[in-house]
Amino acid sequence: MNKNLKRVLSYALGIVLAMGLGLTYAYAVGANDSNAFVTKTEWAAKVAQIEASLDNVNKTIDDSNMDFVMNGPRLQAGLIDGFENISTIGTHGDPFSVITRYSTLAHYYNRFSVYSRTMLSDHWDGRQGVETVYAGAGSDYSQQGYICNARYALQSTDPNIYLIISLYHMDVGSNGNANLAQVCWVDISKKIQDYSVAKNITVILPESEWGHYGATNASYGRNNGHIGNTSCEFFPPMLLYHNTTNTAIYPLTTTGYGQTKTVADGKITILMEFQAGYPIFRTAVNQSASFGIFPYNMNGRKMGNAFDSIMIKYSTSSQGYVDGIAKIYCPTKGCLCLKNFLNGEIPILNE
Repeated sequence: MNKNLKRVLSYALGIVLAMGLGLTYAYAVGANDSNAFVTKTEWAAKVAQIEASLDNVNKTIDDSNMDFVMNGPRLQAGLIDGFENISTIGTHGDPFSVITRYSTLAHYYNRFSVYSRTMLSDHWDGRQGVETVYAGAGSDYSQQGYICNARYALQSTDPNIYLIISLYHMDVGSNGNANLAQVCWVDISKKIQDYSVAKNITVILPESEWGHYGATNASYGRNNGHIGNTSCEFFPPMLLYHNTTNTAIYPLTTTGYGQTKTVADGKITILMEFQAGYPIFRTAVNQSASFGIFPYNMNGRKMGNAFDSIMIKYSTSSQGYVDGIAKIYCPTKGCLCLKNFLNGEIPILNE
């Protein structure tokens, strides 16, 4: 179809060009001598000129603009800088509260397009695919499920250690904190992650370039309220809304960890203290001061989504086909990314 359309366009452009050249030549002859004829030499020269022009038209169609028109452009559903590969932007333009599943699977809310669990995923060859996140079991579940809208990584003060932040539902109120989020740490210098030891990780960001979603930047003292550590499901595409009293959904611990956010001297400093054996923070309500930090300028870059993931090897027997985590430049995300899948890159937004 593309080739036929290109051929028709090239012929049409060629005819227009030929008519233009012919009319110009006829006018020139008529203006000088109405009885003059075009010689074979003159005609051959004009034919060569038209053929050269057609070659240029074909080259333009084949090499640049028309190929782009025929084969693309890439789909962009979000239409907000950084969020082009998530789902539709819903009420009030908020990109964080619309991709969800109501707890009653047959509920009419689940039939709305903004609750369709459909989003775009980036492919390794520069194209995109439409994907649907699995909503869980075939029967009703007790909690409302939210799908990961944004996933990104932050390099810590140790250049080999990264925090991977997954945001499922944000509070657009006065504090702008995360209602449902997850943070996991990885060490890309190790093929097998050592989560048997406690880890304190610090990230420092320039305040002039980074802000708190839905609120002004502010310091928060150390806290571990309404968050919990877990050791399972590193990068799930969907999380059920939960809290620290609902341990039947996710195994959460309540001691040995904390988080602190300090804003001073033009810098945002985030300290996260992970308990031994628990490389993940999860939060359920808007008390997580360290979540929801975004760069002001996402022009040319894109957040990851539910389908951007990496496989973590944390023992000699786990995920044996994964051989470490690579850091690569990803043209579809427009920045450096963490990667070890064919498709799916987690963008590093502070490196």
